[in-house]
Amino acid sequence: MGSAAAVLAVGALVLSVTITPGQGTVLGGFGVLVGAGLAFYTGHASRTSRERIERDNAARAERELEQQQRHFDEQQRVDAADRAADRRAAITRDLRGRFTVAAAQLADPSPAIRLAGVYSLIALADDWAEHGRVADRNVCIELLLSYLRAPQLDPPPDADDAGPHLHVRSTIVRETANRLQRRPDETGSWNGCDIANFQKTDLRHTDLSFTDLTGCSFASAALQHSNLTGSKLDGANLTVADLANARLFNTSCQKTNLSNARLDHASLHAATFGDADLSEASLHGVNAFMADFRSAKMLQTKLTGARLASAISFKQADVYRIEWDSDTTWPPGFEPPPSVRTLF
Repeated sequence: MGSAAAVLAVGALVLSVTITPGQGTVLGGFGVLVGAGLAFYTGHASRTSRERIERDNAARAERELEQQQRHFDEQQRVDAADRAADRRAAITRDLRGRFTVAAAQLADPSPAIRLAGVYSLIALADDWAEHGRVADRNVCIELLLSYLRAPQLDPPPDADDAGPHLHVRSTIVRETANRLQRRPDETGSWNGCDIANFQKTDLRHTDLSFTDLTGCSFASAALQHSNLTGSKLDGANLTVADLANARLFNTSCQKTNLSNARLDHASLHAATFGDADLSEASLHGVNAFMADFRSAKMLQTKLTGARLASAISFKQADVYRIEWDSDTTWPPGFEPPPSVRTLF
């Protein structure tokens, strides 16, 4: 605007001066130049204004587009979160529904239906764990083990028709032990789950043969007449457990804690008790044919009527203050310490 005013002022000044014919020609040319300059300036200003408006419009459009994109992204995030929440809710409803059905199956009078309930609860426990719901997984495990802790009443474990009922119990033990042996990073692993133990369970007459029970806890469990043939109990805890009349044919009990356990009249054929703790345990009337007691600890152990004549490495056992009687048979060449009965 300043340049245009200057040009007009010059033009006004020119028009106020008396002009000769020669000067008119010059001034006419000058006027043409001035007109051209004004036309150029006006056109330039107009273009500049249009470009500025276009830039402003483009910037405004870009800001609006970015705002719309942010709003769209936020809505997508909210929608995705809502869908994920809906999926989780649906999964939870499904799993809880399955738990209700499985729990009812486990309480059914039919052992076949109870067995189906066992497998349903095990699968459900694994599914809960897969979705990060460890507490819900543990509820399934606790229900299974509560079943084992309930006493066997109808029928009693020695009844002729008890077989299918005992199979339900043995299945729980086998499946639980299998998951306890898996690595923590394996699918379906219960490794490190403290509640997965067999303490105070009723496993009388149960067939647990050829089962890996390494490191499992059977403290105070009832295992009378159970079959543990070929099983591994290495490092297991069987303190105060009752294994009277149990079969431990070729059973591995390396470093097993059997202190205060009762093994009266148990069959220990070819069983190994290397470094096992049998302190204050009762082995009255056991048959230890070819059993290996290498480095076993026998402090105040009851061995009355025990048949140990063919036991292996009994001389290397840590025997102290044991109780025995005239019916106890010893490996050739073994001189037992005085029975605690003769010390008082």
